[in-house]
Amino acid sequence: MYDQKLSTKTRVLLLRNTKASSNIINNFEYKEIIKINDDFDFITFFDLRTAVEAYKELHKNFIDVNFCLHTQELENACQGTVFLSMKDMQAPLTDEEIHDELEKFGEIKEVRDYKNFKKYVEFFDSRAALEALKINVNAFNKGKVECKLAWDNNPKKREELEQIVAKVINEKEETGNVFVEALDEFIFSKLKQIEKMIRERYN
Repeated sequence: MYDQKLSTKTRVLLLRNTKASSNIINNFEYKEIIKINDDFDFITFFDLRTAVEAYKELHKNFIDVNFCLHTQELENACQGTVFLSMKDMQAPLTDEEIHDELEKFGEIKEVRDYKNFKKYVEFFDSRAALEALKINVNAFNKGKVECKLAWDNNPKKREELEQIVAKVINEKEETGNVFVEALDEFIFSKLKQIEKMIRERYN
């Protein structure tokens, strides 16, 4: 089982589709389940904290589970980050000002600087990010602000997460192929024994 570090957290888990995992997942609030084959599911959570708790519980029960992402996350509004652009302001908004105004939509995980008058604001809950898109352009009374959805993770981190998904699925396929080859060899050897027994008995 691949033991992924909790430093890499996302709202999506890739886990082995078993009865035990289904029973555990049903104890948590999630957005959707997407099957990728007969063995694995993508589970998307609204809240990052819920995803982390589910991961810990699944891992504690020896179920294969990894934080990951899938390509439709942004389109399906599975992200908790908004990109905040400030216009017509003499000075950028402080993190405290952003917390005061945007935290009414939901608890903020962190505010990250990007460039002058631009910041990333990540919420724990993706639903809060969607609500933040409704912010009034004049909400801060210092100029105008615009919000749009953004990825929680940078391109490098997204690539790493995609590689994790590929690694887990490929390992399962390789294990399956080895099993099939071993089974074929076992059946072939038994058939040869049966054929030999028949010849000895009837010749």
